[in-house]
Amino acid sequence: MPKTLLGDKNTLIHTHSTILIVHLKRLILGEKIQNHTPFDTTLEMDPSMAPGLGSAQKMKLIGMISHQETDKHGHYVAITKKGEEWIIHNDASTTLATTAHLHQSQAYILIYRKTKLSTETETGDGNTHNGDKSSTNRKA
Repeated sequence: MPKTLLGDKNTLIHTHSTILIVHLKRLILGEKIQNHTPFDTTLEMDPSMAPGLGSAQKMKLIGMISHQETDKHGHYVAITKKGEEWIIHNDASTTLATTAHLHQSQAYILIYRKTKLSTETETGDGNTHNGDKSSTNRKA
């Protein structure tokens, strides 16, 4: 009989985009996972970056899709952040949510946005550039 071994799977990121979408596994062999899956509202990206490519980058949670279930039905709702408030979008109704409610939800999809580094600035074209502008400001 084969011996069972435990292992880890790691993924290293070489470049990361402004938005990160994390889809959490909610089924195992056709059975729903009913347990709450804990998650962070801030992700430190350094441990996931390929060697030499890390930059003290963080990503903040800006939204999620959550599953609400009753005995007979299941229903998905969106929860988004506007300013400092969390808002639940449930069909035609919207209500405010607390951070505690957020962390008690059965998260299905988590949506994170990259925060700006102090040495980066965002231009009007929506791109982020390094704050060192010496190469573009040289006089001929």
